[in-house]
Amino acid sequence: MTRRSALHDGETDVGLARRRRRGELFSLRPGVYLSATHHEQVRHESRHRLLALATQWVVASDACFSHASAAVLHGIPLWSVPLDRVQMTRPGVNGGHRRKTLHVHMSRITDEDITVLDGIPVTTPARTVVDLARTVGFEQAVAIADAALFLGLTTTEELSAQVGRAARYRGIARARRVVSFADGRSESVGESRSRVLLTAAGVAPVDLQAVMRNERGGFLGRVDFLFAGRRTIGEFDGEMKYGRLSADPARTVFDEKVREDGLREAGFAVVRWTWRDLVDPAQLAARIRRAIPRQVGSGGTRAPVA
Repeated sequence: MTRRSALHDGETDVGLARRRRRGELFSLRPGVYLSATHHEQVRHESRHRLLALATQWVVASDACFSHASAAVLHGIPLWSVPLDRVQMTRPGVNGGHRRKTLHVHMSRITDEDITVLDGIPVTTPARTVVDLARTVGFEQAVAIADAALFLGLTTTEELSAQVGRAARYRGIARARRVVSFADGRSESVGESRSRVLLTAAGVAPVDLQAVMRNERGGFLGRVDFLFAGRRTIGEFDGEMKYGRLSADPARTVFDEKVREDGLREAGFAVVRWTWRDLVDPAQLAARIRRAIPRQVGSGGTRAPVA
């Protein structure tokens, strides 16, 4: 609801102020309101989407949504990226500014970098990923790039081309590392973070989402990570993959146990971890290292990997 529409419907500024004090209205930005009940119910990223939509009318017509705001509008999941300000980009080198709820970037931007979503100009997924990769931490950026690739919003080729076009931009060396490391086979932020942290700890996985089969070719399961020797499996236990939340958690736990039992019987070591374990990646890496030697060169049953 805008102040203008509220006044048109008979509301007054005094009444609007009273409703805000009572907690009935939440101010997205000056002159734009959301019911407090709705504000409490929507997720953080959905609130940012509403803030972005409320902001588009107060900026120059040549501005487009970019960075984290563009990611939200494209539906790219964000982890540990601030969403307190709407981010937009205008063509040019001077005139950028940062305010309480708005950050306007000035940058070289062409029609090739812009797409339109529901009538709203937004940087393309590739430009969005690279802009964020230049400006946020490596872990956050890899999670963003992985998600954009997994969701089919962009390709490695498009990301590489975007990096090439931004060769002189600040932070482009970091963006180049992110694009080189990104892998669309990661199915959650937790898997992306795990790959970053374990690689830094010296136990980089050798394969992702590998299909495991027994000696007769029977399907054993698809696993998150395979490590050296391809006999050690890593599984990140998060609540959900991208867009998939189990409707029956108890059944999911049972199915996972049956799957893991089959993998162990076929001669694989299985190391599982959760978000909590990512706080101490060195300890997690040590657990994986302890599992690898027991499998490499062992005389146990060797199940093939598809």
